[in-house]
Amino acid sequence: MKLILLLSSTILLNSAVKADPTALWSVGHGFSQGGVLGVQYQSIHDDNKATVALGLVGAAIGWQHAIGAERRHALGLSAGYEAIFADKGFAGATYNYYPSGFAARGWHFGIMAGVAREDRDYLFNPSQREEQTRSRAVAAFEIGFQY
Repeated sequence: MKLILLLSSTILLNSAVKADPTALWSVGHGFSQGGVLGVQYQSIHDDNKATVALGLVGAAIGWQHAIGAERRHALGLSAGYEAIFADKGFAGATYNYYPSGFAARGWHFGIMAGVAREDRDYLFNPSQREEQTRSRAVAAFEIGFQY
């Protein structure tokens, strides 16, 4: 999963550099930001945004599409891994609200709903040392500041 994420990120950034897009950076919290705290590179082409994030406990790639005439709302997809709750990977749909606009400097708030795979059930229950990979539904709040 980590190799696929790395290769996808390289291809995504390669195509972003060739197309002369608008580029923004974001610092925030959430699965699509790379976990607890992360930095996200954003390549914007019209109403589409490709993202690559690296955080303290994970990494992610994603895509968003701005909806509405004011371009303050966006729907998208995100995939990656996060060492605490999704160490075998996650994938999900995202919704983000940009009060200042999709491609403008400012705060953004969102949610991600999807599926996560993990095999660290014993992390919060030390008496259970047996590793079992499981998939589970996840929903997470996301917040960040893009500049």
